[in-house]
This record gives sequence, structure tokens and C-alpha cells, in this order.
Amino acid sequence: MLKIELKNILFRANHGLYPGEKELGGTFEVNAWISYSTNSKIIRKLEDTIDYSKVFNLIKDEMDQPEDLMETVITKIFHRIFDTFSTAHEAYVCINKVNPPLPIYSGSAGVSIQLKRDEI
Repeated sequence: MLKIELKNILFRANHGLYPGEKELGGTFEVNAWISYSTNSKIIRKLEDTIDYSKVFNLIKDEMDQPEDLMETVITKIFHRIFDTFSTAHEAYVCINKVNPPLPIYSGSAGVSIQLKRDEI
């Protein structure tokens, strides 16, 4: 089993319920990995693996669509991963909202999901 990973991807996006979040937007950090199988003993062609640029574009497409909840965004990303990559066995996605607009709050708030294909 191989695993492709995308780490610390930063997006400016307009997700949220609180006043101003959809208008002003915020910074979000996304981490994801996908474990997959291949029939190749030595991978020499892109077709024998999962193209991380396609994974990035899939995530970017969903991050560009404003939603009230990060849970909505993350589940849409997750299902698109399994719909797009037939060799994917398990996936993990985490979205963190950096410095959410809450009084006296410093840090990030996030959601994550990790499931195997047969669990969805």
C-alpha cells in the first residue's frame, strides 16, 4: 500500500457562519493523504499512482465554494476523492480555520475525517 500526502496547503476561502466570514474570508490549512494500491512493482508512470496535482485541484475546487460549515466542505472533498480515484483504499482530510473570528481566541479550529472505502 502506498500513500500520497499533501501537507499544510493554505487557502483563502469564505466558509463560515459568523458575521463577516463569507464576506471577508479567512485562512484555511488543509492536510490530506490517500492510501492506494498499484499493480506496478516499480512505479515509473503517472498512471500507476495518484497524481497529487489532481488531488490538489479537487481540494481547491471545493475550497473555492463557500459553505456555512467546514464539515460540509470536508465531506464533499472526501467523497470526491473516492469517486475520482478508484485505487484509493483509505483517505484522511483535515481542514483548520486559522485564527477564527472569535473574541479572545488564538489558534485554529478544525475538522477531520478518516475512513476506508468500504466504510462510506
